[in-house]
Amino acid sequence: ADQGQDGLLRASSKEAKAWEIFVIEPLSDGRVAIKSSTGQMKYLSAEGGGGGLLRCNRTSCKGWEQFELIPLQQGGRYGIKGPNKQFLCAEN
Repeated sequence: ADQGQDGLLRASSKEAKAWEIFVIEPLSDGRVAIKSSTGQMKYLSAEGGGGGLLRCNRTSCKGWEQFELIPLQQGGRYGIKGPNKQFLCAEN
């Protein structure tokens, strides 16, 4: 999570170092919260409830900060659904 850009997420690193590591917190209803593992350890949020930017800039976990991990058949891989029930994607 790029803390210099208000927690904006981007796929731009070739290695998983401190800024590329996240903490997955299970929630009681089966969903998860995703938190940055460095700095202020802020929660990942789907801005506007989904359909737009993702940022690690929230100090608490509410609706926009709750995600579903969907197991896929490709061994150990997951899709991630946002609060709007749509899958997260990495756009070119």
